[in-house]
Amino acid sequence: MLKIASILTPLPCLKIVDVGAMSVGEGQEPYSRLLKALPCEVIGFEPIAAECDKLVRMRHEGRSYLPYFIGDGAIDFLKIDVQGGEMLVLRGAADRLKSALVVHTEVEFVPLYKDQPLFSDIDAHLRAQGFLLHRMESSGRTFKPLIRNNDVDAMMSQWLWGDAVYVRDFMRFEMMSPAALLKLAAILHENYGSFDLAAVALEAHDRSAGSELHPRYIQSLVQGPGRRL
Repeated sequence: MLKIASILTPLPCLKIVDVGAMSVGEGQEPYSRLLKALPCEVIGFEPIAAECDKLVRMRHEGRSYLPYFIGDGAIDFLKIDVQGGEMLVLRGAADRLKSALVVHTEVEFVPLYKDQPLFSDIDAHLRAQGFLLHRMESSGRTFKPLIRNNDVDAMMSQWLWGDAVYVRDFMRFEMMSPAALLKLAAILHENYGSFDLAAVALEAHDRSAGSELHPRYIQSLVQGPGRRL
């Protein structure tokens, strides 16, 4: 796959904030593709002391972990996985959201925790902060007595929870700085394979900065024998 860094000016280090950073396996983080493709700094917040210590002992370069809920500093990519506490994080990080480009958060469609906000609440809150839903992956369960593929945890029809990816409102890209648009295009391309929206971000960058990245990007995507979008 095309490495978008090959057609962009050198990007500053992307700041990734991971709230609920408990390890789910090497390379299984929802931002793992970014770590392989672009310069990144990860700041993880894991309030469970044992899990935080485990992450610290892994000694990953460019990553630091703190036993807090969330802190301050600038954010490019915000990942949240806190079992029903998503709204607490979003409200507590209101100032940080102003600079965030992508929010990747777990959401629930039915109540799994006491007094928790559901997807509709998270969606309304993030839209009010200038984000739009970009994509979603869902998970669920099969209603008893049916079992799918002999797996009691397998989903058949009912969505229970999922991961929702929000991006800055693409109908207002002209409000974003050229630097932010470059970062957003890089995240969309490398982490999600969202080539179409990455192209829209680069087109907005060209209008703002007088560059010609959008046509170069499109040409790079389609060049080569047999390659089609």
